[in-house]
Amino acid sequence: MIQVEDISEKLEFEVTDQSVDVTLQPNQYRMEQVEQFKLYLVEKSHFLGGQVKEVSEKRLVLSYQKNSLTKNLADLPFKKMGIYERLLLTQKAGILEEYLGSPAVPFIAPENIFIQGDLLVIAHRGLMESIAPYRPTENDFFKEYRALILYMINPDLEYKNLIQGAGTLENSLSKQIQDAESFSEVNELLRDEITHQRQLREANTKLVSKKKYQFFKWGSIVLSLLTIALIILSGYLGFKKVPAQTRVITAQSEFNSKNYDAVLNALENDNPESLPRSAQYIAAVSSIKLDSLSYKQQRVLLNNVSQKSSQNTLLYWIYLGRGDFNKSLNIAQNIGDDQYILHAYTKLYDSTKSNSQMNGAKKQQLLQKYNKAINKYLKSLGGKKNDTTTSDPTN
Repeated sequence: MIQVEDISEKLEFEVTDQSVDVTLQPNQYRMEQVEQFKLYLVEKSHFLGGQVKEVSEKRLVLSYQKNSLTKNLADLPFKKMGIYERLLLTQKAGILEEYLGSPAVPFIAPENIFIQGDLLVIAHRGLMESIAPYRPTENDFFKEYRALILYMINPDLEYKNLIQGAGTLENSLSKQIQDAESFSEVNELLRDEITHQRQLREANTKLVSKKKYQFFKWGSIVLSLLTIALIILSGYLGFKKVPAQTRVITAQSEFNSKNYDAVLNALENDNPESLPRSAQYIAAVSSIKLDSLSYKQQRVLLNNVSQKSSQNTLLYWIYLGRGDFNKSLNIAQNIGDDQYILHAYTKLYDSTKSNSQMNGAKKQQLLQKYNKAINKYLKSLGGKKNDTTTSDPTN
């Protein structure tokens, strides 16, 4: 068992291949709120699932489930990563900003943040003023976030020292981040450094490829054939794979900065079905954020959309965000979700109605068709038959 600290709390952690057990002392929880806290232990896209293992007036023990491949940021595999890979993971840490001021309070410490595939997930979280860590001030929350980013860049330094600015920072990037005063400033510095590191890697790749070509040029027929194979592979990487990865990284960076239009623009030329699941997720969330939905409707949808959602669900929102409403309708019909079908028909109706270039007769024919379908699904979902085009995909 180890002691893990953030800016204000010290908790006891016991990490195994299968679980993360966290022990709280009596002054770190309110007995009467433990039952309510169980609602916040459900597995979410950014949180491991957990349960109350023991509760008494002497202590509260919480157990979070994981697998043997899920390692935290204090483990050796993370520390052995190259700087470029660690920088890419710092962008994933941008999820923490979403919980500033929320009821669920992430316990920000390297031992509590785990790498799960290409995501960062959090084990222990508190609840407002009921379960530690308690809701911090915006300034304290930012200090923890900034210290975590500095630790991810310099994993040999002590996280608790970095919170108070006591770590010895030797590189220019770390010093600039230490001087930053906002989330956006930190995120911008990270984007710039990732771009710089990517350019260095690409330049190095080209240099190595050129040397290999000169070597194989004067070789035997077999070696010449290998050279051709390398050129083909380099062409694939240079003209397809690397640019695609670059666009995904750009989209992730824009997503962390909440530039949802820019996310869709970065991925607009990519085939949605070929995107990695993490990119499909941020594109779908961006489409929801930009849709003409109420705040309540958005929250309901976002609480039910994650990287574990079916691919069809993510593709539905991606095509909707791209304005390909017929494709979204086809996917919704394939899923068999009346709410999604209604929303797609509503989008088709609005799009057709605002199209001033369409032939008038065809336009009226389509409007009647879509309106009939809208009324059909409104009736199916218990709504009132009308001529409006509003829909609620969260009913």
